[in-house]
Amino acid sequence: MPHRLDASGNLIDLWMHVPGVPVPGGSKTTKAITRGGRFVMVPTKNGGQRPLTATFDDAKGNGPWKAAVRSYGKREIEAARGPLFLKPIAIIALFVMPRPDGHFSKRGGLLPWAARAEHVVKPDATKLLRPVEDALSKVWWRDDTLIVRQVVAKKYIDSEHPECGAYVRVLPLAEFRRLYPAIPPVHGFEVTPS
Repeated sequence: MPHRLDASGNLIDLWMHVPGVPVPGGSKTTKAITRGGRFVMVPTKNGGQRPLTATFDDAKGNGPWKAAVRSYGKREIEAARGPLFLKPIAIIALFVMPRPDGHFSKRGGLLPWAARAEHVVKPDATKLLRPVEDALSKVWWRDDTLIVRQVVAKKYIDSEHPECGAYVRVLPLAEFRRLYPAIPPVHGFEVTPS
């Protein structure tokens, strides 16, 4: 079931599988634009000015992966006939990665220790999530600021997930809390004056 709607027609569950080898996002860098050694200035809402900036993603080759995620995302939201998520959401993502040659015997079988191996090599899970968030912003949700919970995992391909790719699920925060009550609310980081 790739999506569920509530009685009012609002999305309460949307998910998809994007086949392919997940490609990480890079670090984002924002730079001020200059011309002739001077900052290019643009007006601000309060009547002042600020330098014009551009944000760059240093990831190599993630354009086709982001395009695939965006394409599958558009297809799923059109099938759901639901509006974009406009309230706080949770994103759950599983990235299934290819196994290296060292996981296989000379005859091609999976080595016993490799069947239990965790994907503890690059790319890290948060870098894998970044291009998915970028690709689905304004496709599944209005703005990335709506993402208030993230559950991200990565693993090697196995019998349970025999194809590389990304499994992505988005839920309104209230639905996430209802379905996953074992995940505690965020607390315990309170700062008390000394």
